[in-house]
Amino acid sequence: MIRRVFLIALVVGAAVWFYDWIPSEFPREFHSAESVQPYQELTAALLSGRLSLLRTPDPRLAGLSNPYDPGLNAPYRVNDLSYFKGKYYVYHGIAPALAVFAPVRLIFGRHLSDRLAVVILCAGGFAASLWILFALRRRHFPESPALVFLSAILALALADGYQVVIRGVIANHVAIAGAYFFSMLALAAWTQAAASRNSWRWIALGSLGFGFAVGSRPNFAVSTGVLILFLLAGLRSRRVNLAGSRRVLALAAILPWIAAIIGILSYNALRFGQPFEFGARYMLGGWNQTSLASAGLGHFWINTWTYLFAPARFSPHFPFVAAANELAVGVLGINPWLWTAPIAAFALLRRSGNDSARNLGFSAFLLGLFNLLSLVALPSGNPAAAPSSANSRYVFDFLPYFALFVSIGAVAAGSLLVKSSMQRLSLAAALLLVSVASALAAVSMDLHQFPPSSYLWLSRVLDRPTVIIERWRGLSYGPLALEVTFPGGQGGETDPLVDTGQPNQSDLVYVRYTGISQACFGLVSDGVGGPVGPPVAVDFSIPHRLEIWMGSLFPPAGHPAWPKSGELAMMLQRRARVLLDGRTVLDDVICCHPATPRQVWVGESPVSSGYTRERFHGVVWQQRRLPIAVSTEDGKPPMIGDLRIRLKLPQGRTGAREPLVVTGVPTAGDLVYLVYIGADQVQVGLDHWGHLGLQSRPFKVDYSAPHIVDVTLSSLHPKTLESDGLARIIFDGKTVISANSPAYDSSPDAVAIGRNPIGGSTCDYAFTGTIIEVSPLPSPP
Repeated sequence: MIRRVFLIALVVGAAVWFYDWIPSEFPREFHSAESVQPYQELTAALLSGRLSLLRTPDPRLAGLSNPYDPGLNAPYRVNDLSYFKGKYYVYHGIAPALAVFAPVRLIFGRHLSDRLAVVILCAGGFAASLWILFALRRRHFPESPALVFLSAILALALADGYQVVIRGVIANHVAIAGAYFFSMLALAAWTQAAASRNSWRWIALGSLGFGFAVGSRPNFAVSTGVLILFLLAGLRSRRVNLAGSRRVLALAAILPWIAAIIGILSYNALRFGQPFEFGARYMLGGWNQTSLASAGLGHFWINTWTYLFAPARFSPHFPFVAAANELAVGVLGINPWLWTAPIAAFALLRRSGNDSARNLGFSAFLLGLFNLLSLVALPSGNPAAAPSSANSRYVFDFLPYFALFVSIGAVAAGSLLVKSSMQRLSLAAALLLVSVASALAAVSMDLHQFPPSSYLWLSRVLDRPTVIIERWRGLSYGPLALEVTFPGGQGGETDPLVDTGQPNQSDLVYVRYTGISQACFGLVSDGVGGPVGPPVAVDFSIPHRLEIWMGSLFPPAGHPAWPKSGELAMMLQRRARVLLDGRTVLDDVICCHPATPRQVWVGESPVSSGYTRERFHGVVWQQRRLPIAVSTEDGKPPMIGDLRIRLKLPQGRTGAREPLVVTGVPTAGDLVYLVYIGADQVQVGLDHWGHLGLQSRPFKVDYSAPHIVDVTLSSLHPKTLESDGLARIIFDGKTVISANSPAYDSSPDAVAIGRNPIGGSTCDYAFTGTIIEVSPLPSPP
């Protein structure tokens, strides 16, 4: 027992370190004195003896004809809170507040942060699953190879979908992690019941754990109810061998779960007057929740496809796997550990009689299966904005249980091959291979949330095999030098110069002929747009030398082809630059899609269709790669910290949305943008990628005069906690946005002013007005 506890503590400690890891220069928040996040506010309310939040809604909400209409409530609402009869509520499950947040507040006098709560809950759930695996191996599979066991541990730690919630910055992540934690504790308790003389106590504890899982995520009511019925059926048929009276065991399985369900329904009735109203229908946000159905089959097939088969983006360089958007990536495509499920099922079915390993394995499978079925039946939160409701974070409702089922079955399979050392070795090697592949995919998707400079050391290690293959094949990276003659008489036409990437993930540098002796150069990134340079004089009768610098021509972070130049190298990956005969004709920022040297085409556009003609109509005399050279002349990282921006707004852009400050990387960034309303009004917005954002009320401006905008974002403070969680935009001395809003971690090389290089769909690529000056925001006196 002591050895088992020590080993579990060691493995869990390593997992906690990894789950909690973020680059040292990024802000960290473990706790706070004030309640600023939803679960902190819920905890403060509960400890004050009330169910509604202490926060007072804007009284103007009550005066609206429909307070749930986003067109009416935008100036007054708090996003993601439920508004009912003049009070705010948290619609997320109450269980994490009762079991985790409230005890921390009572013991330490401070509020636990959402981020640390998710780490604790995920680590606790992993510890419980590890306990299950250790216990079953010791009792049933002691002869199973250690390498098989190690593969199962690695899969449970890293291939269970942790990456979709572990960097959580919203309350929904806390609820999802809470359901995982409580349900894994329940399975661990049922595991212990099989070896205890007081089985009913462990069964009751597990039943209560399932009740708390429902208290975190209501959709767990179906799956946990099925498990309790599964246990009762086993007791009746004597397929489950537990000590004690079957009647007592049945009551122990039923009563705690029912008590928890009654408590949840009573909680709902006290808040909203209806036991089955959880508050999501009254949530304020970018669409009217009251008009949406609570369940349905309209998105069944698209949700099933998305959760199980939707393709990811793959790269030969680390990070090897990336999600295309905020929707889920099909788990069968990125988690080879699940491919061994038939082996796991066969091994567990081979066991006969009253076998707790078989029962626990299939209990985990049923929990994952019915959670998945409940998710695919959920309607889209916003049918106009997303084709399905299969959000990536919901994967954590079912993937950990499938991973546990396969892990238990894998260890069981290892015990079946005790007579053949070759079979055991082959099975162990195959399982280790798919476990490592699944873990690398998960780590890749996790680290995609950080700028590439954050994981250089890991890239250098994991990219070694790819680098060796590239050298063997003679592939090289670097800017392109071209000698070309442009065609004459092509006014108004656009030709491709360099096309990179693959369909739907491409980048194209082009030339547009704007007159008899003029042309301009631009770059378009698929799904993003891109910069266009000013018209320049071109002699169409003579050859010209072009130098083209774009991120897709450079190697990924950590590649040995990069000079050791830190942030400057990262800046070149975000820069689009074209030189014509030594003159700079385009110089801007954009995040290009990654491309290999074999995904580069000169003078044609095989992957970027619709932007230009298919081929360059001039002559490309020569092309070659230039060495990657970085110097201080390539620029300095953008200014960080709170910013003061002096600008002049563009005219004639009514209805347009343009970026002001953008931080982070694609799929993990924050955007401050301007919306031009009519001839004398503007609106300021703040978008947190993949989540509902904030918008100010429209206010009057003079488009002909310069203005001063002060921007405070936590993502602008990678080395301080002074503004952590605070978002404030002040326009000409008037505060137009002030809220505690989450922000993705950022770094100096991932800050853009007046540009949207990460491709956020909230606004266009470029601010078309004039940025007069950018300076640090003066400290208050």
